[in-house]
Order: sequence, then C-alpha cells, then structure tokens
Amino acid sequence: MTMTISGKYEAPAQIVLMLHEGFPAAALGHLHDAFSVANWQAGRRLYAITLAATDGARSVESYGGFAAQTVAIDAIDPAAIAHLVLLVSFDPLTAAYSDRVAGLIRQAYRRGAGVHGVETGAAVMAAAGLLTGGEAAVHWANRDGFAEAFPDVALTDGPIAAHQRCLTCVGGADVLDLALIVIERDHGRRLALQVAEHMHRGEAYAALRQLMAGGPAPVRAPSPALATALTLMEETLEDPLSCREIAAGAGLSLRQLERLFRAELGASPKAHYRALRLTRAQNLLQQTTLSVAEVATSAGFPSFAH
Repeated sequence: MTMTISGKYEAPAQIVLMLHEGFPAAALGHLHDAFSVANWQAGRRLYAITLAATDGARSVESYGGFAAQTVAIDAIDPAAIAHLVLLVSFDPLTAAYSDRVAGLIRQAYRRGAGVHGVETGAAVMAAAGLLTGGEAAVHWANRDGFAEAFPDVALTDGPIAAHQRCLTCVGGADVLDLALIVIERDHGRRLALQVAEHMHRGEAYAALRQLMAGGPAPVRAPSPALATALTLMEETLEDPLSCREIAAGAGLSLRQLERLFRAELGASPKAHYRALRLTRAQNLLQQTTLSVAEVATSAGFPSFAH
C-alpha cells in the first residue's frame, strides 16, 4: 500500500547487516524482508540495505551453509549508518574482540546510529561498551557464557531488550519484532503496524511491546471499538460506507471515531479507509488480469475520475 510517510530521514536510511561466520540465515531473511516491506508499504525507499562481514569482504556462510556476499568494514562510512545489526551465532567472541568491528560500531553509535544484536550479537556490543549498565537479550544457549563474560550487563527473560539506542534479540521469529521496533522508532506506529500485519506478526508484536517499558510509544492491539471500525471498513471496500456510518457501527460518534483513529493509527478514518481501498486496488492490479475499470469498481472507486 502506498501512503504518506514522514520520518527522521530525508534520504533512505542505511541499514548495515553485519554477518559473522555461522550467522543465522533466517534472521537475515527476516530483517531484509521487514525493511523491504516497509519500503513497499511507504511507496518509496525508506531503507537501503548493505551486507558487511565482520572480517573483510567475502562470501560469508551461515551455520546452515547459506552464503551471502558482503562488503568490507573499511568500505563503510560510520557517519552514513542509520542502523547497524550484528547477526552473530556461534563463536561470538572472535567478533567481540575484533578492534575493527568494535571501532566501527562505536563510531556509528557516537554518530547517532542504532546498534542492534541478534542471538549472540549482544556479546559484540557488550565488549564494545555499548550495553554497560543496561540489559540484553541473548540466545538461551549462550546465557551462561554471556553472564560470565559481561557481569555489568543484565540478561532479560524476554525475547528483546532495549538499552538507549541499542536493541538485542534472542533470534528466531523475534528478529521480525526487532525490525518492527526500528521501523516504529523511525517512521511511527502506523507503518510498524502495517508491516507487522503484512508479515503475520501483528498479535505477537503487540504482546511484545507490553514488555518494552521505557521505549517508544507502544504498538498495541487495537481497542474493541477500533477493531470493529476496521472490520467494517475491510468488509465494505467495494461499496464504502460513510465515516458516520462506520462510527455508528462501532458505537461511536463521528468525533469519537476521528479521535480514536488519530490516537491509535495517526490518521483520519477517511484517510485510512482510502488507503485500504487503494491497497485492494494495488493487489488486484498486481495479481489478476482485471481491467483498470474493474479494479477501480472492486475497490470502491466507480467513477472515471477516480
């Protein structure tokens, strides 16, 4: 769906995914997909993704044998990085005590970048001093070793931990939630919800945000009235109702409906309804052989002007 997005970056934000030998391939896929879906939902390139290696430009293999081509650390300008994500699984200390890796992430962080770690990426961040006095999420198999090596960093029992501009994640499907938090911080709750729903992560992400005390405004499951209004909209895309009719169906006044949408989605009911219909039109254009006129009618845009 194409929608108007405002955020902290005028140009595409540079996302550096730094891979260590034996990295989790699924995590790479989750992150790449989430930021790509954000670009698609926004209708413009919010994020540009670069793959880098912790030990030089080469083909780096995941623990399952998937190979990814990367660039060298020396080719990356720390000042150009918006977010750096460390994808580390086995042997984290090799990366943790690399002066080149530590130097890059410290410089990027000092220049305002978010630095994040997946599975055992927290060990690299802790060794660089980014997590001192904070909390980290580490893959369960590495908790004992992490606690021994970095006693000044608390371990959370949750899947993700936040410390200042750093996020750490235990791995698995929770990597998607890390990406969603980044998207929310950069471009707001509405886009994060759009991406979460597209990737079938809406309920899981809403539950996670309850654990992120002290973070940005949480992405929540919609209130019952909002859920009713959204259902009405989704069920009437071909023959749209008026916003006043939507409000009545949700047991609200029009003014209450408008306040609810502004508070929970950051958009007016009319704008959100139109975006849903445009999404339907886009999907039909991409996925069917219907004519433009047929697509327009199916999305509730019957006139030639539309």
